[in-house]
Amino acid sequence: MSTCWLCVFVWSLLGEWVHCLNALTDRPPVLSAWDHEELFLAEGSPLSLRCPVALGSDLTFRWFKEGKPLNEDGDVLRIAQLMPRDSALYRCSAANNLGTVISSPLSVHVLYIYGFESMGEERTVRVAIGSSFVLQPPPLNASAHLSLSWTWYFENDEILINDTHYVTSSGDLVVVDSNGRFGAYRCRVSLNGRSFVSPVQHVLPEESGSEPSNFGIVYSPLDVIFRIGDSKAITFDCVPSRRDGGVSVEWKLDGVSVHNDGNVEITREGRHLAILSPQTITDGDSVEVTCIAKDESAQEADSVDALLHVIRRPVIDRSRFPREISKRLGESLTVHCTADGIPQPLLRWYFDGEPLGGNLSKLTLASLNNENFGVYQCEAHNEAGVDIAAIWVTKIYERAVDDPQSLAATVIEKPKNTSVNSGDEAILWCSAEGNPLPSIAWRHNG
Repeated sequence: MSTCWLCVFVWSLLGEWVHCLNALTDRPPVLSAWDHEELFLAEGSPLSLRCPVALGSDLTFRWFKEGKPLNEDGDVLRIAQLMPRDSALYRCSAANNLGTVISSPLSVHVLYIYGFESMGEERTVRVAIGSSFVLQPPPLNASAHLSLSWTWYFENDEILINDTHYVTSSGDLVVVDSNGRFGAYRCRVSLNGRSFVSPVQHVLPEESGSEPSNFGIVYSPLDVIFRIGDSKAITFDCVPSRRDGGVSVEWKLDGVSVHNDGNVEITREGRHLAILSPQTITDGDSVEVTCIAKDESAQEADSVDALLHVIRRPVIDRSRFPREISKRLGESLTVHCTADGIPQPLLRWYFDGEPLGGNLSKLTLASLNNENFGVYQCEAHNEAGVDIAAIWVTKIYERAVDDPQSLAATVIEKPKNTSVNSGDEAILWCSAEGNPLPSIAWRHNG
């Protein structure tokens, strides 16, 4: 038996476009990456996700939220108004008669803020006279990933950042000398024109006459996680117990002093460090950030360390992961999947959209049966992201001893070189024979 297929290549002024009649339906679906791995949308916004199909027709779709199927079967998932409960990982799968593929996850973050959790609940803090203290904002009923603005008040007067008062990037208030600063404190958090005022925190002197502490750092920089590829700057705060003419603050990265330049900003009299492009300062998985405070007049010094943890999205080595492989019934199958990333990625396998067990870099099947042919996917994932690659395992048909009518697929007419003017159609012919009737797929540039 034989068949002849027609493939038409059309080049337009807008670029190359390939259209293969019938050939595209002879392959399982192919999914591309999402335009964005993460979406940050305000509460009440609409959501419309289109399954990222790169190749395929006559497809059926399924959608998943945190791995559980949703009651959606089209190529687009729509949510009219996002609620906080809609924050989740979403996936889609696409299927035809040759196989099923599942997408990488897309993370949807719904942004919201409802105010402070403990409205009306006042708090009392006792500190030694003359010592420093730190006040933290009460817990917020809000999502993560918000760019919040913080303002503190003492006895209803706004507190300004100066030698004795400091407000950190996370909203903490640092007061380096409690003398004259006992009383009622509130903070206000603001976002996009909305503001919420916290309950009162009363700062009272300790009943025992404890001595104030010596010179040192009273607020230390916090560890930070940075994902390679993100554009957001990272910040550190470091506050010594005194700020006067003899006190200085120095910053070091992996033991090397840093100063204001195109990538580093040191402000607020040395107490605030911003790294604008963290990916340019390290090739490793961490950077030690050191803050050194010195009081030259008293010959005193203190230092603290924080870590900048660098994470990197997984990347699968596709040189060892072919897109397609053909096997005979009963043959073994071995597929290697390796990936780089920080931290080291974990691996997960799928067959026709369904997860397989284990965290293996090598998928092995000792003897293929008819149910083993289809699409396998390797997914590499860590806290920085996901990469996923697919391989289509097809079956080789041969003349069977007990079936004289069977015939292996053979190309009997190959496409011939053709010259056309730009913008014209080019018609290429390809004929094949075999029993069962073979399918023909076309490829452009491999």
